[in-house]
Amino acid sequence: LVVADGVGSAGRGGEGAEIAVRASLDYLAGCRDWGRVECGRAVAAANQALLDAAGGSAGELSTTLVVALVGRRDVLLERVGDSTAWLLTGGKWRELFASPSDDVPTRAPTPALPSSPPGVEQASVQLGAGGVLVLVTDGVGDPLRDGPETVAPALAGVLQGTAPGSLSPLELARAIDFSRRGCHDDRTLVAIWPLQQE
Repeated sequence: LVVADGVGSAGRGGEGAEIAVRASLDYLAGCRDWGRVECGRAVAAANQALLDAAGGSAGELSTTLVVALVGRRDVLLERVGDSTAWLLTGGKWRELFASPSDDVPTRAPTPALPSSPPGVEQASVQLGAGGVLVLVTDGVGDPLRDGPETVAPALAGVLQGTAPGSLSPLELARAIDFSRRGCHDDRTLVAIWPLQQE
């Protein structure tokens, strides 16, 4: 799974997100193995594609990126920036990467690709029965953090309240069409449920 979010202050951030996703997926489609090395190389492929496309204006294509390699139960993740991943189990959310700290200045620029070297964060988790892996951009991640009594339980109810595979794209889009003060960013959410035990 790959999710990217063009940085709003970048002139061509949306294009940068598309380039990063395409390059990551192209790299992963050609992999024979599955592991931490491949996850990291997918991020590196995105970074290189952005550097190649940007010429002398790399900042114009700035984007965040999160890559998740999902096995039968094990999930390996890497990210650059503030797009993130959560594990939802029993109605409880757990962010898989470190959440933004209060001591980090709010005006600090969002880490993004392309960069040399990219500031990659790693995470891993086991996706058990009844769990849901959720990758999101900050337009969903921030409200999940600051809406623990509103946004988080409502979204959990949608994701865990239906049988795996029965949630339509329109129902998922409705679930992230919430209104929350100060939250006007683009919203992307990708969810995966584990295979049922045989």
